[in-house]
Amino acid sequence: MDFQNIFDFKIESVQKIEKGFSVDDKYIINNQYLVRVISKDRVERFKYVYDVQKLFNEVSLSQKVINFVIGDRISYYVTEYLPGENGLDVILNFTEEQQYNFGIEAAFELTKFHNLYPQPDFNTRENIEKYFTSKVEICRDNNVIELIPEIEDLIQLVGDNLHCLFDLNSVITHSDYHLFNMIFDGNKYIGVIDFERCRVSHILTDFRNNSPHNSPASKHFASGFIDGYLNEIFVEDFFLKYNIHDMMMSIAAIPWVMEYNPTNLDVDIAYIKTLFSSLKDPTKKPSWYVGKYWKTYEYILYI
Repeated sequence: MDFQNIFDFKIESVQKIEKGFSVDDKYIINNQYLVRVISKDRVERFKYVYDVQKLFNEVSLSQKVINFVIGDRISYYVTEYLPGENGLDVILNFTEEQQYNFGIEAAFELTKFHNLYPQPDFNTRENIEKYFTSKVEICRDNNVIELIPEIEDLIQLVGDNLHCLFDLNSVITHSDYHLFNMIFDGNKYIGVIDFERCRVSHILTDFRNNSPHNSPASKHFASGFIDGYLNEIFVEDFFLKYNIHDMMMSIAAIPWVMEYNPTNLDVDIAYIKTLFSSLKDPTKKPSWYVGKYWKTYEYILYI
């Protein structure tokens, strides 16, 4: 690949990125730019990613998009390269108070974007129902229930209470907003990267990685992330919705892990089993939550 053709300066160094899950090859150019190599079948998708990332750049801390060079066979998606470290690697270097405050800051940056780009025409109910139905079918087709018989209880509880998610606000979401995609430079949070999965969806799509990824790394960051969001945007019956959504996402996760990351299967099974403690009362806060917004909500729960 001739990267020189897409830059008007001399390329001194090219380093391939090996970390993370992506179907695209990614390269760091001169320690300043990141180039993602896009196949022809993904060009339309990345035209949308480009537009969303530009919008996010205007209001929130994030990796700046530079250019999208479209070719006949392959294309190049060019962003700035943020030279810090990802949050999963460094979050425990900070005090618990700092971790909590970083969670608040990351959520605040997200709420600025959510507030500016509501999507009232998105059919949240239809989207959630289709998603849940398809993931349950995939679980059954892949014998996940034989692997984890208890998951039937999660399926039942989520199905009976899916309606509590139908009034969630719909927005443009990053959809992969968690510590691994958040870059820190020293003791400063400098922005989120990797907009590949961005899409219109309900707000909890940007919380989908908070329990499985953020909370094991730092319960204080994960709690601050919730509190920072609720500081800016009120969500009625938040913890009920959060827990039901978490359970739905766990149902969807196992088939994906079995196919794409089987070495991590035991970890994901263990995580799903931690959700069983929530079955009796999913209106309660997650066991790791140490924030300030917990209170008991009165809600008709179907068990």
